[in-house]
Amino acid sequence: MYGAADWLCSKAIAWLIPVIGPSLDYNVMTRITSKKAISEGVTEFLKEQGLYKAKEPMPRRVLDRVKRIARNYLPAQPYRRVEALAPA
Repeated sequence: MYGAADWLCSKAIAWLIPVIGPSLDYNVMTRITSKKAISEGVTEFLKEQGLYKAKEPMPRRVLDRVKRIARNYLPAQPYRRVEALAPA
């Protein structure tokens, strides 16, 4: 998915900037595939060595961080109208 987005952005830059754009677009697919191959190779090597630890999903990490920061935070109670005492 990220490779496709990178390719699409490079095409847009190449179209919008006439001189610099095509030089940035040169061999973009080769770069994308080599980055992916290196990334997968490193992951597989770490798995073979027993050093790889999968990360928790992003929503779970965010929730854990919010809980750690907020702790036992309770929101303020809603306003409650109190009847004024009648003068005696």
